[in-house]
Amino acid sequence: MTAPGAAAEADDLIARGFIEGTPNHHPGQGTACRRFFFANAMLEFLWVENEAEARSELVRPLRLWERWAGRASGACPFGIALRPAAPGLEPPFPTFEYWPSFFPAPGRVDVRASIVEEPLRFCLPYFERPKKDGPVLTGYRIDGNSLMEIDFADAPSLRFEL
Repeated sequence: MTAPGAAAEADDLIARGFIEGTPNHHPGQGTACRRFFFANAMLEFLWVENEAEARSELVRPLRLWERWAGRASGACPFGIALRPAAPGLEPPFPTFEYWPSFFPAPGRVDVRASIVEEPLRFCLPYFERPKKDGPVLTGYRIDGNSLMEIDFADAPSLRFEL
């Protein structure tokens, strides 16, 4: 979760030669994002743009408001999204079902969000892995609530300082 617009984070990636994808808004969820696509991953910088929607009954179980408002005081600002490698695979952790209004039917997301000090984890069970061009992400390192590095198989690694 970032400050609105994610200017510092996204602009840093652009300065390093990465290509930004289209931004996105999540109607009914109260969030917006800037995105960078890779061959096997996507890096999304997300922020709250509508507090009432982010705190609504439908969205409250995601704890997005708590994560965003507390990102500088202990709430984990990261989320990890998984897509199945094959149809019918279940998430590797306990989840609840979230049905975002901005997804096409049957747009269910399996979510684990209960502990705001840990990354938000979710699975997109019906989406196929998209085929994208770009560097292949091979690893990352998070230190506390800070993303410290991202490694790629075919591009220079990104290192961030606090």
